[in-house]
Amino acid sequence: MAFVMRLVRSRASLSIVGLIAAAFLHGSALAIASSPYSDRQWPEGTEVLSFENLDGIILIKGTVRGNDGRDSSGWFVLDTGAGQLALDSRLAAHLGITKQVSPAPIGITDQPLPRLVIGSLTVDQVSPVLTFDAEIVRRAADRAVLGLIGQSVVRDRAVFINYQAQTIALVPSQVDAPADDSTTTNTARAPYVPPTAVGVPFRLAEDGKALVRVRVTGPHRRFESGWLTFALDTGASKCVLFDEAVASTDADQLWEPSLEGLVAPTLMGKVATRLARAERIDVGGYAGAQLPVAPAVGAPQVDIAVLSSPLSGDLSRVAGEPVHGLLGYSFLRRFRSVCDYPNQMLWLDPVTDFRDDRPYEHTHAGLQLERDGDKARVAAVASDSPGARSGIRPGDEIVAINGKPTSGSPVSSLARLMEGPPGTQLTITIRRGEVDTIHKLRRRRLL
Repeated sequence: MAFVMRLVRSRASLSIVGLIAAAFLHGSALAIASSPYSDRQWPEGTEVLSFENLDGIILIKGTVRGNDGRDSSGWFVLDTGAGQLALDSRLAAHLGITKQVSPAPIGITDQPLPRLVIGSLTVDQVSPVLTFDAEIVRRAADRAVLGLIGQSVVRDRAVFINYQAQTIALVPSQVDAPADDSTTTNTARAPYVPPTAVGVPFRLAEDGKALVRVRVTGPHRRFESGWLTFALDTGASKCVLFDEAVASTDADQLWEPSLEGLVAPTLMGKVATRLARAERIDVGGYAGAQLPVAPAVGAPQVDIAVLSSPLSGDLSRVAGEPVHGLLGYSFLRRFRSVCDYPNQMLWLDPVTDFRDDRPYEHTHAGLQLERDGDKARVAAVASDSPGARSGIRPGDEIVAINGKPTSGSPVSSLARLMEGPPGTQLTITIRRGEVDTIHKLRRRRLL
């Protein structure tokens, strides 16, 4: 049991790393081309669901049933970086599957969850079920999130994700005959996987994470990381690299330019991070039982969060092998993807004529926001940004932006209001204690 609890604590704490700057970097990508899947015939038993795309964090509606038959419905995060179903601690107690709210950051329920319903898909007697304080997710996502849906819930499915159409499909999957180890990969594709998709075989870690090989080319090609191991993580709004993987005494120069002073919320607290833009990220897979990378598919100019944290060691211990980072939305949004768990295959279909609908995503005052009850607060201030130079500090309440009160507005909308062309004026009203201060700032491109 000691081993199980250690595994639970580490895994759940890391499944939230990807929420980094969620209130600072909200948005979705726009594809000009129409979806080739819009008229596709899905196999019998497929569950097709719409989702809300919160900067790559996939929010779907679900219902959980407790021991007394009562139901609770709300938002869940579809998180391939999580191994199991995780519920808010207070919700688990309310459902009667745990005796009391655990004081520990991460726990495990005393009993299975009687029922989980996603669309028309019903899963009974879900076990194990983790518990955590979902407040950290609510503050970053600005949604009443009830829990995380991890790999164990969909492990017999192929999970199709179309960010452009905001649609997922949970497809019943059959295990194909294994590929011969002398070949690069088993490339048998289901009828719903188009010929333009590249198949990347992944390794399933001990805790259910899909592990792929990733090569990071730094800003202005100052370095190339070599092939590293990343976990596929649809709960991550940005790709994440633990900087121990490219340790250097000249780390500041390696990542210049970068946006420093941000924080990544985790269940163990906030972790300092920097946001940089990789020149390119390439993704490859494991070939049979061997380690060579094959085949590979990549994307240019990908945002990546660089962390220096003991979380990297925790993640590696839980996975049973070194894990150097997370493959998140800043890369995945360039593709329509299918994560086929039974066949351990990730299919990546490039979006034709991809373009981002946020030309000023990194042109703003440098404030990272979060929700605190009915208030919008500053979670972090980017170093040497207009906000930092004006004296705005973490914890300050944002009362108004350009004269518009922030009460009742989603944090994502407020983040958009702060973006704009370089040099344009931004007026922010800050409340600290009982004093309101108006700051007139000039937007600046920070990355």
